Amino acid sequence: MVPVFVEKCVQFIEKYGISNEGLYRVPANAKERECVIRKFDQDNTFEFNPTEVSVSTITGCLTWFFSDKNLPDPLISYHIHDELEEALNMPDASLMLCSVRGVIRKLPYPNYATLKVLCTHLRNVSNNESENKMSSENLAICWWPTLFRPEVDVSLTSGAVPGLTKICFRDVLLACINQCPFIFYGQQEV
Repeated sequence: MVPVFVEKCVQFIEKYGISNEGLYRVPANAKERECVIRKFDQDNTFEFNPTEVSVSTITGCLTWFFSDKNLPDPLISYHIHDELEEALNMPDASLMLCSVRGVIRKLPYPNYATLKVLCTHLRNVSNNESENKMSSENLAICWWPTLFRPEVDVSLTSGAVPGLTKICFRDVLLACINQCPFIFYGQQEV
């Protein structure tokens, strides 16, 4: 259920670039990214060659895959956004994590399986923070807008607080990265 393109990008990044400083912060060359995507679209058995393509190109490909330029809807579906916001307001950390896990499980299975692979990857990246300088907090900041694509209402009549949604969704993704074993694999909280 996880798209082959996502699996190949993750495998390449973890094999050739997990220790690259600024992983996901160094922008991809747009022409290289488009070339890789075009080649893959023509032949999904296409293998990324580390002598021909940079890690930043593949991180750019992975980010592009989840963007509104490729997917019409965000990976983390709009229908669970409100429930995730509510889950973050639980009175204690354990209850909050259980609530986030329960809401994440409501995703359609392909979305859930893909999010599981992506969060496992982002946790692996953050576990190499001493080399790549990408903490789970940095990764959540880089990724949350792409995975959630929130529609923030900042009108004065709605009572919305600008930036509040940003912090909330970033925190959901941060929990999914830091507590990946608990949320996706049924292990104990970390």
